[in-house]
This record gives sequence, C-alpha cells and structure tokens, in this order.
Amino acid sequence: MIEAVGLTKRYGAKTAVYNLSFQVRPGAVTGFLGPNGAGKSTTMRMILGLDRPTSGQVTIGGLPFRQLPNAPRQVGALLDAKAVHGGRTARNHLLSLAQLSGIPDRRVDEVLGVVGLQGVAKRRSKGFSLGMGQRLGIAAALLGDPQVLLFDEPVNGLDPEGILWVRNLMKQLASEGRTVFVSSHLMSEMALTADHLIVIGRGQLMADMSVKDFISHNSADFARVRTPQTEPEQREKLLAALTEAGGQVMPEPDGALRVTGLPLPRISDLAHDADVRLWELSPHQASLEEAYMRMTQGAVDYRSTADEKSGLMQQPPMGHVPPQPHIPEVPQQGFYAPPPPPARPEPVRDARACRSRTGRTVRTCAGRAARRSGRGPRSPGGRPRRPDQARGRTMSTPYQQPGSYASPIPVRGASLGDALLSEWTKIRSVRSTMWTLGVMIVLMLGIGLGVAALVSAAGESAGIADSSALGMGFFGVLPGSICVMTLGVLTIASEYSTGMIRTTLTACPSRGRVLAAKATVFFLLVLTITTLVAGLVAVIQNAMVEAVEPTGDEWLRASVGVGLYTASLGLLSLAVGAMIRHSAGAITTMIGVMLLPLVAAMFMFSESLQDLQKFLLEWAIPSQLIGIYGEAASGGSSGPLGWEPVWIMLGISVVALGGAYATMSSRDV
Repeated sequence: MIEAVGLTKRYGAKTAVYNLSFQVRPGAVTGFLGPNGAGKSTTMRMILGLDRPTSGQVTIGGLPFRQLPNAPRQVGALLDAKAVHGGRTARNHLLSLAQLSGIPDRRVDEVLGVVGLQGVAKRRSKGFSLGMGQRLGIAAALLGDPQVLLFDEPVNGLDPEGILWVRNLMKQLASEGRTVFVSSHLMSEMALTADHLIVIGRGQLMADMSVKDFISHNSADFARVRTPQTEPEQREKLLAALTEAGGQVMPEPDGALRVTGLPLPRISDLAHDADVRLWELSPHQASLEEAYMRMTQGAVDYRSTADEKSGLMQQPPMGHVPPQPHIPEVPQQGFYAPPPPPARPEPVRDARACRSRTGRTVRTCAGRAARRSGRGPRSPGGRPRRPDQARGRTMSTPYQQPGSYASPIPVRGASLGDALLSEWTKIRSVRSTMWTLGVMIVLMLGIGLGVAALVSAAGESAGIADSSALGMGFFGVLPGSICVMTLGVLTIASEYSTGMIRTTLTACPSRGRVLAAKATVFFLLVLTITTLVAGLVAVIQNAMVEAVEPTGDEWLRASVGVGLYTASLGLLSLAVGAMIRHSAGAITTMIGVMLLPLVAAMFMFSESLQDLQKFLLEWAIPSQLIGIYGEAASGGSSGPLGWEPVWIMLGISVVALGGAYATMSSRDV
C-alpha cells in the first residue's frame, strides 16, 4: 500500500504539492487525475524517492522507497516512455535493468513477450514509435514482477488494441492483489479501468473516492423527454405537469426537455395522466469526463483561447454586415452539482494552542484542523479516512485486504556485483561508446607512431640520442585523453539528458552503488585499454628510434602510469558530469580544465606574473602527462615528475567523486 501524509513539495517560490494525504490500496486500480501542472508527476517522483518532499512523507508498505529491501522486486514504475538511451537495443535496455536489480536474465525475454516486442528486441530504441516506447516502459515496470506498480500516462501513443491490452493488464494485475496507481488524462479509459480515484488540483487533494461516488457527487443525472414536434400544446401540457410534480425542466435546442428531480417511471405516469404522447424518454447518466471537468474547472492553470486573426484579415467592403451565427442558449444551472470552493486550505494549527484556547482535547482539535486543511477526518489509528468512511456509509467499492502477492521469481538481494555487470552491459551496448574508444585508440597509435617515424627519419638531428624514446608517446596520449574525458562525462550525463537516470534509480535506489558501479567499470575499462595501447606504442617507438634503453620504471610509467593517469582523468570527468548534469556544459568544463591554464600562461607577459605563469605551466594537465615520462614541463624541475602526477590526479578524482555522491544524494533527479 502507498500512503502519503502531509506531502508538500516546493521549488523555490512555487508550491507544486501542498499538504497532500491519501492511500493507494492493493487489489484495485487507483486512478490519479488532475489538470496539467497539478503535481501528479511530482507526487509520483516523491513516491519513488526521486524527489525529496519539502515536508511530509510517503511510504510504500510502511517504508520510504529508498529504504525498501529489494525495492525493484516490490515496486515497478513507468514515468517516461522516452527515458531510454536511443543507441541501446530494447533487450539490452531491459537486460541492464534486470542485472542491476538482481533479476534472472530469462525474465527479460518473458516481459518482451508480454508486451509484444519480441520481434524488435534487437532493434535500437531510437527507431521506436511512441507506442513501442510505451510498451518498452511497461516491460521495464513489469521486470521484477512487483507488488506495487505506478504508471504515468501508460496509453499515450498506443493503438486501440494496445489501449485495450493495457486496460486488461492493469485490471489483471490488481486482481492478483497488487497495488496499481495510474495517472492519465484520458477520462474514457479511467472510467473503464479505475475502481478508485484520487484527484488533485494545484497540488491539493480534491477528491479521494470510488469512480461511482465521484460521478454522483460532482454531477446530476437527468432524463430527456420529447413530444411530437407538430403538437406544441402537448409539450406545454407535459411541462406544466412535470413542474407541478416538483421536477426541474429545461428546454434543449432541438425541442426536447431535460428533467431532473423525477424518476423515469414517474415521468411516464405523469405523461400518461396528462394524455401526452412521448416520442422519447431516455435516461442520461453523467460521464466521468463531465464530473471531472465540473470539479476541476477552478483548478486549471493553462487555458486555451480563440485564435485571433483580426490583424491579418482583409478589410470587408463598405456596408458589409457579417452574418451572425445562431448560438442557442442552453442554461446549465441545476443539472450539475456546484464545484467545490477554491479556497486554499489553512495549515494545521498546533494542538497545544488549540487546547489552550478552546479547552478541547488534542485529538478533537487536531481532527478539526485536519478537516480544515483538506486532509479530512482521521481514523483512531491516525491515518486519514476516506470520505465515504468518514460519513459512515458503506463504500461502493469495499476495500478487502487481498492476499499478499508472491512472485514466483527467486528473490535475492542485489549487490555491487550486479551493478557492475549492469554498467558493463550499458557501456558495451552503445555504439557511440565503442566508436569513442576506437577513436582514442586510433589517435594514440596513429599520432604516437607518426611522431616516431618523423624522429627516426630525422636521425641524430632530432636530438634525442641521449634520452629515452618513450617520451614521444605523450603526443598521442594527449588527444586520446580528450576522448576519455568526453566519454567520462557522457557515461552519466547522458542518463540525465535522456531521463534514463530515473529508471536506473528506480531499479537501484542506492545512488552510491550506482555511482560506484559507473566509476569502477569506466576506470577499469579505460585503464586496461590505455595501458595496453600506450605500452604497445612505447615498444614500437623504442624499436623505431635509436635512443637510450629505458629502465624498468620508465617502461612501467609509460604504460601503467599513463593508464592510471588517463583513467583518473576520466573519473574526474565522470564526477563533473554527475555534478553538472549537462553533457555539453560538463565537456566544456573539462576541456577548460585541461587547456585553460596553458592558454592563460601564454598571455602572462608581466614580470609580476612570472611565478604564476611558471606554476600554471608546471601543473597543467598536459605538463603532468609529460612529467609521467620523466620530462620537465619547463626549464625548472619543480613540477610533478615520475609517479607524482598519477597520485595527484587520482586523489583529485576521489575527492570529486565524493562531491558527486553528495550531489546525487541531496538533489532531486
């Protein structure tokens, strides 16, 4: 069961959700309705722990989502069908989520079959239609066979067959004893699917009741009566008889009469007694859409207007009178229940202050204040009662505690190893990642060997006969490190830009585990590739150029040292991407960190800036790379040399990752 108590969320001066309290019970489909901007998506993100409430709390089974053991096995969600990396296939997308949650791989093929995507499982999602994306999102929600399911607009883009399938699927899931919470703007679908409704407007609770009660409370049924059009006296006789019997009658544009306050058999008897022939006597029951529009008409923030074209129209000829369309006036007063007053609920007063002023008990005063705040009366256990419970009536959809749903899928706790496997699937399944790594390898090999060929052709005039040839590897490592920085940023920033981060954190609420898995897999991948390529370039360069034979430590620094430094630089980029959350901004920041010190030093001509110039030249990232090979970046030797640049960059990266973790833990997603 989902339970929200006093839930409030503010973004600066804007209050998205205010003092919202409700319960979503298992065994029924609960619809979540409200106009655009009412706070539905914000509420769902708070349920899943993606956004932190400003005040109040929301729990699932008595615990916040981020504290649930095996959360993806208990809760599944579809928040955004587009929250998928377009370069990843449907199967790899689901496989990475299954691995992250500790779910067996065979479950991926099962849910692909459930949603009907087996035939396109190996296609990249960027080619999917909106409906196919919806099916993929539903498959991700069903992956863990959870007890609680949240769907935000699940039928957008689906064809009629798909809409019918989703409708039956949600009913089936609820009949199994699961909690199904569905947000939608399609009233016709909610009328056919939902058993219970929670309606909010401008972040506040407006209704919490069954569909039948909602319609009856916010609309009134009427009967349509029609008499022969050729006999107007019959219509007048019937009108007088109905009015005398206490009915309310209003004419319709086509000559029929709307009658309220009298049942159909009574209307028929009155017509018979008045000797009036009826051509039509039909009941009209208000739809969910009519009731919803009536209730929320005062809570709509975005209203459309007529398309004015007066400034573009040609001037009519002199004396021309445009025809006036005939719009019949049909009064509506009396056929619909008036909307609730739009008054803002008052905050709950302190119980002690209420007691001292009125002398009532704390329980009585708190209950009165809660009713004023819009949360309604509370049960003896302290939980908000539903409106129909407060009136002491029998609910139209009685709540019966269903048996707890037990999934046949083996349950085991997810671990860091699962997250590492998931991250490896994400990296290897995106073509752009492989292309970036390939470009890095080509740059390191091509530029490194090209420099070696030029030096070898120059012979003794190159002036390196008395030094090691390994330092020439710097020219290929420097552009290769730019590829590493770009890939480090995209490893996490791309998830924020696509919205995939929400799906990831729903599958694994532990943000530290997600960040640790990304950092570990990326670090090991870059370390392995860079070490092997740098070592290969060093061997070939040493064979091509006649120079001093390198020592063992020089060989180690030219391969492992370069790999460690480049991988640490990639970790720094990943941390910056996690903190900035914007791919272009984070990449630009990292390029500035690498090149800006050298560019700034080039324009420091004043003698008073010589010390700063020397510092920037010695400690810039390119200078540190040169220092790994044992070469000084400037005339002096005070800059980091040997292994020092490696440990410096590794330390900076660890600190940056700590900042990234703090940012991920404290900020909304």
